Amino acid sequence: MPAFPATPAIYGGHSVRQYIVKAAEDWKLGAAVVLDATPELVECGTDPALILGFASEAVTSGVSKDPEGALKCLVNVASEGQKFWMSGSSNPAITDVNVSYGIIADANGIWIVDKTETVATRVYVHQVDLTRNLFLVSVLAANRQAAP
Repeated sequence: MPAFPATPAIYGGHSVRQYIVKAAEDWKLGAAVVLDATPELVECGTDPALILGFASEAVTSGVSKDPEGALKCLVNVASEGQKFWMSGSSNPAITDVNVSYGIIADANGIWIVDKTETVATRVYVHQVDLTRNLFLVSVLAANRQAAP
């Protein structure tokens, strides 16, 4: 399941911002994204040092949703206090609460909590949903890219 905010924006739960997407980018719904130096939106690489947030839509290069021709994407910004529900590399356990893990794109391009990564950690687990097999996480302060 793609990463999604714990509180919908319509209830004032988090910040959603729109950014121009770098040419030739492709990603799935819920992808971890970051602004590059231009600044344009790109999907994070493996063990991302910075994370702006999680894409609220999938992106296919060459498909524009903007009348000006620039491909844009809405991003659920990983601001302080913002939490996201995410799947994991294995099912969650109560012992995962209060633990930090890395994140990774799985074989299908869906970003998940990587329970095997305990060194290059990027998210902190606040809670687990054992029924839906989801982790409630926030992006660690050291890894949050400031949203312009």
